[in-house]
Amino acid sequence: MIAIRCSILALLFYFAVIGIPLCGAYTESERMALKKALQSEDYSTAAALLDKFVKADPKNEKLIALRDAVHKKLESDPRAPEDSAFLSGINDGPVSNGTPMDNVSYWDGDNVSGKASIKINLREQRAYFYKGGKLVAISEVSTGREGSETPKGKFKIVQKDKNHDDGGPMPYFMGLTRSIGLYAGYLPGYPASIDRGILLPEFMAESFFKSVSIGTPVTITD
Repeated sequence: MIAIRCSILALLFYFAVIGIPLCGAYTESERMALKKALQSEDYSTAAALLDKFVKADPKNEKLIALRDAVHKKLESDPRAPEDSAFLSGINDGPVSNGTPMDNVSYWDGDNVSGKASIKINLREQRAYFYKGGKLVAISEVSTGREGSETPKGKFKIVQKDKNHDDGGPMPYFMGLTRSIGLYAGYLPGYPASIDRGILLPEFMAESFFKSVSIGTPVTITD
């Protein structure tokens, strides 16, 4: 773990001081969000951004090295499941050979009518989506990490923003308060969100986003 940490810090120094040359596919906001995530050791957010960057710039060796170091850091976390360091994320695909995909999340609500509601179980790290009282979807989630725990209680969707940015990209943001919401992100298999938010795989966040409205009830329990 010490070697992994040193590798990340060395690459972070290179990124922050010298700068990794990036193709024109990234905004300055995304670049700064990556720097902020690395500096704050928010490796879940960093992994999501780096996966996106490498997908758009696959020949950038320094960028690939940084991505691999961040993923190794996530995999070394003692909270990570033994058989799965990566469940799902922004790119909806595996990030390393032999890493299993999320086999829990599904959406079956396109042809179902009725009032939407969401229940999130912190212990299970899952979200349940209902229409008219019928369960139509289950999603893996990653809620707030230790020290930034996602609050329990009854909430309502108060904001929808497909391209939300609050110091970094938060796709398909569904706000429960001014600062806490559900959005697409990287799921390492344990609570890892730095901002108390609820991270979902992108394909699930998109489906949730399309089906909720302002006022949709969300219940968060143990």
